[in-house]
Amino acid sequence: MMIRLPLVMILALAGGPAQQEGLKDVAQAARGSLERGDLNSLLAGADRVQLYLPQAEPSGPVSAAQAVAALESVLVFGRGRVLVARYGEVGEGQGYVELRREVRTGRRGLSPQRVLLGFRLEGARWQLVEIRVS
Repeated sequence: MMIRLPLVMILALAGGPAQQEGLKDVAQAARGSLERGDLNSLLAGADRVQLYLPQAEPSGPVSAAQAVAALESVLVFGRGRVLVARYGEVGEGQGYVELRREVRTGRRGLSPQRVLLGFRLEGARWQLVEIRVS
């Protein structure tokens, strides 16, 4: 005997595509990329990204390669941990990830740095569209 279930029910039971790559997974992947200093991985798959960087005018959307170059001049990599401070959806198909890290500013000084990532849900995948560093 074959039981037929509506597609909506099957997706709910299996966890729909958006649930499979949820913001929690995206947040952990972004944290790992930033902790390793792997900006190419962070921006993989991004078409164009809006940047908001300290002491710089907001950019128009730039390519992933341009974003990597700009971020390398702002983000200091080395020892230290990156933490996922929070993540969530802020509207239908829009989400954010807030990462926090401490940057060594001298022999003894640590300065907190916040990286806010904005995402848009495109199909079943969260697409990076905005980066704010403060």
